[in-house]
Parts: sequence; structure tokens; C-alpha cells
Amino acid sequence: MTRRGDVSAGIDVMRSAIADAEELGSRLFRPAQLATLAGATLGSAIRRTRWAPVEEAIEIAQRTGEKQALAAIERVKGELPFAAGRGSEGEAAPRAASRTARAQGALSEERRIEASLGKAAIEAAGIADLCKPNAR
Repeated sequence: MTRRGDVSAGIDVMRSAIADAEELGSRLFRPAQLATLAGATLGSAIRRTRWAPVEEAIEIAQRTGEKQALAAIERVKGELPFAAGRGSEGEAAPRAASRTARAQGALSEERRIEASLGKAAIEAAGIADLCKPNAR
């Protein structure tokens, strides 16, 4: 839903699914679910709850050892300051994400991190419009 433009409804569905799983006592894949939820808020006006799911996801991953999504979680954590217009605060998380992805052999996640960093750098430099295909 969020990728099709209905961000608010998609976030509501994700939150509901996480709450339902919690009610059933299931925490399997919770770090990945929380990272997806946080990532969905990046392009939305929803700002007040962006950080909480990421921090919770990292804490759960560290505590439970469920680290298969840790590089993605760290990537999202690095994207949050850029989405909030505070790009200088987001430098450590992408580096941590790259280290985690390399250690896990997660080549596709490494590429997503690189793309995320490139996009953030373009936006921080204020040249995003120049990078569009039809820019003049």
C-alpha cells in the first residue's frame, strides 16, 4: 500500500499486523517488521514515530540474535535524519549498516545502502533536480 501511494493506510495495516502478532505472542521477524514500518514513514508526513520502531528493532535484534535484517534496519536509521532535513546526523548509521552487510555477505543490502547514501548526498547538496532525466 505504501509503495502505491497510500502511506497512511499502509502504515496502519503494518501497525495492526504487528499488534496482532504481539497479541498472539509471536515476535518472529519483529526487527524486520519494525524496520519496514519505519521505512514506510520516510516519505510521509508522519514524523513523530519514525525513530521508535528503528530503535526497538535494533534492540530486539541485539537481544534475540535475530540479525538477518540488521543491515536494513541500520540503513533505515541512516535515512531518517535525511528525511527530517538533518543529514549531518545520519552519517554513522550507514557506515554501521555497510559493516553489517559486509559481515553478513549481504551484497544486495550493500547496494541498497550505497544507493541510499548517494541519494542522500544528492539531496544534501541541493542538486536533486539536476539529477532527474529531463533536467536542464
